[in-house]
Amino acid sequence: MLPKLSNCVDAVKNGVNRVTIADGRVAHCLLLEMFTNKGIGTMIVGDQL
Repeated sequence: MLPKLSNCVDAVKNGVNRVTIADGRVAHCLLLEMFTNKGIGTMIVGDQL
């Protein structure tokens, strides 16, 4: 998990607004993350001005 988190932090530091870590073992995890209010993953968000 640490390499994933490190890559997410690097992405946010380099201008990506937000990054989501999703559990690929969960069926339809990307759809659940994108199209539900609750979500299913862990979202990393950069500073918001």
